[in-house]
Amino acid sequence: MFLTDFYVQTYRDKVDDELSVARDVDGVLKLLGLPKGSHILDWCGGYGRHAIPIAKRGYRVTLLDLSPIHTRLAGREAREAGVKIRIVTKDFRKTPPRIKADGAINMFTAGIGYLSERDDLLALKSLRRALKPGATFVLDTMSPHYIARNYNPSGYTVSNDGSVRKVSFPRVYDFWTGRLISTETLYVGGRKEMVVTSSLRLYQPHELKELLEKAGFEVLSFLGSLAGEPMAIESKRLVVLSLRR
Repeated sequence: MFLTDFYVQTYRDKVDDELSVARDVDGVLKLLGLPKGSHILDWCGGYGRHAIPIAKRGYRVTLLDLSPIHTRLAGREAREAGVKIRIVTKDFRKTPPRIKADGAINMFTAGIGYLSERDDLLALKSLRRALKPGATFVLDTMSPHYIARNYNPSGYTVSNDGSVRKVSFPRVYDFWTGRLISTETLYVGGRKEMVVTSSLRLYQPHELKELLEKAGFEVLSFLGSLAGEPMAIESKRLVVLSLRR
């Protein structure tokens, strides 16, 4: 899934609205609380949807992502935007310790939850080594409570330009493992082009707290949005604010 252009083809025009991205960036920078010129790691940062506007605001940015497709696109769009970001194409379980960032962000349910709990712990430990002591880490993921309350086993989207591209979502929640298993199919011109299956562990807040603490972070708060709203049962997002010990 993450080594193809599936995400770019199917979701980009749904999530790249300038106003919503600007709101996300406003919120995450406020949560980080870092002055301009600070070094921010966009961990599993994809094609630079947040990294590029953060760099535009005067921060030094490193973007790490597993997918060469995403990182090449991020590099091209950063150049077109007239900003410089450092790009690392790497498995997040092997985040280079030399990065030494002042803070890190992990946005839009990227990375954490798709592999095993052991892999997630390895990844978070490697992230810790890549941060300076006292660095702030903002993790933004799906709220398991919202998914449970609004569960929909299937659906589809059509791209904003009105093209025939569609994505179907047969989804099953596995109560034994806490995983949301999705088979997503991309159709172009009525023809099946790509099928991707994903399995996402929907961590409960207390489970993320335990995982982060094992990795060497101190959890400060759970929030319901990047705007800093308190976590509530109806919150769509689960945002975890922590410090690197």
